[in-house]
Amino acid sequence: MNNIIEKLGNYAMDNGIGIEMCGLFDPHTPAACNTVTKKVVINTNWYRPKQIPFTFAHEIAHILNGDVENRILYFSSAASASKIELAANTTAIKLLTPYYVNERPTEYIRSSEFMNVFDIPGHLENTVERELTAVLS
Repeated sequence: MNNIIEKLGNYAMDNGIGIEMCGLFDPHTPAACNTVTKKVVINTNWYRPKQIPFTFAHEIAHILNGDVENRILYFSSAASASKIELAANTTAIKLLTPYYVNERPTEYIRSSEFMNVFDIPGHLENTVERELTAVLS
């Protein structure tokens, strides 16, 4: 997992995104980003440690997607009808897909395992299936 976080960090910095990793937050304090300053803050003490790469990719995605908000955006694993959150989730899944796919033979790639590895919320199952199918096509 640390290797993925390191690679995501390098990717973020290569794209002009500032990063702050902090393990001093309460375990339920979500990751956040400021799209204006292009900075993400990741709670490395998150109560669902397997989800940290997904939250990191999600916050990076807000900036990559060009989301512009006058407020801080916070990660939430709950289902959201917001187009901006769904787009960030989709981009996050795209960012994580190579780390999952490159380690497995094609016949062992499963959306359910991908979701388990990164602790992806169940409401994103169709998005995960679509993105994995696109990569494997």
